[in-house]
Amino acid sequence: MQRTAPPEDSTEQKWAELQSQRALVLQNLQLKETELETLQQEAQDISRSAQRAVLCSKDIFREIALLMEKRDSEVEQQILSETKLSRVQELQHQLQQEATELKRSLSKLEELSHYPDHKQFMQCCSLLSTDTHSPESSLQTRPRGDFEFVTRALSVLRAKLQQTLSEFKIPSSEDSQAEPRCRDDFLRYAQEITLDPNTAFPHLHLSQGNRKVTHTSKPQKYPDHSDRFSVWSQVLSREELTGLCYSEMEWSVRDMVRIALSYRDIRRKVWFILLQSIHFPACFFKINSSTQIFKTAFTT
Repeated sequence: MQRTAPPEDSTEQKWAELQSQRALVLQNLQLKETELETLQQEAQDISRSAQRAVLCSKDIFREIALLMEKRDSEVEQQILSETKLSRVQELQHQLQQEATELKRSLSKLEELSHYPDHKQFMQCCSLLSTDTHSPESSLQTRPRGDFEFVTRALSVLRAKLQQTLSEFKIPSSEDSQAEPRCRDDFLRYAQEITLDPNTAFPHLHLSQGNRKVTHTSKPQKYPDHSDRFSVWSQVLSREELTGLCYSEMEWSVRDMVRIALSYRDIRRKVWFILLQSIHFPACFFKINSSTQIFKTAFTT
């Protein structure tokens, strides 16, 4: 004889199974909704990033166009300055004076030819200037009017620009997500570093648009500033670095150079990379949050 479960037990078991299935469905729904929100946020981020890239590209191409216009104006001014119009006018004035003198001499000679008296004719001839010579051009050196050398130079420039533009390739989003493996890959994340004069140690001299630092024996005349280093030969950069950043630097010193990364608000406690070779090719930093980079130079 087979025993059967009471109807109440079967109902409770089914109810428990339904509740378990409902919980799983609810979890899956919440997961999908979270993923959907994440995708929507990523889509918005991509859209904003694309808009920033478009605006940035327009600004860069506008700057390039302005540079080309400026160079065009400089070339035009150089061409105009080399036309040597003043030399042409000087030669014109000289030739006019010589022509006037020749006309005056010709008029006197014609007057002499009409003198009937032989004695008077000889006296007048003796009074005339004997500075006569064969016809000779006064334009020994003509102003150069050939500017083909400018055209040739500009043609070379155009060819170089065309080659540069043809070789330039816009990296795709897939390329930007790939892990960089060589210098060309890292250059996509290049960050230009400029140094902050308000933080420079007094014996550090900044030059080349605050991109070069040199240790000097005499202190520089920097104004007082709360951020200035007063003990060690150090200087902070202006830029804050986020994400994957790449920077290259060169130096020539007898001793060591330290490159360090730091948060601005942690009282200058840092970790650093110690570089002791004379010409270290490059170094790069991968940072997860906003940081400040500074360069420290030590000399003996």
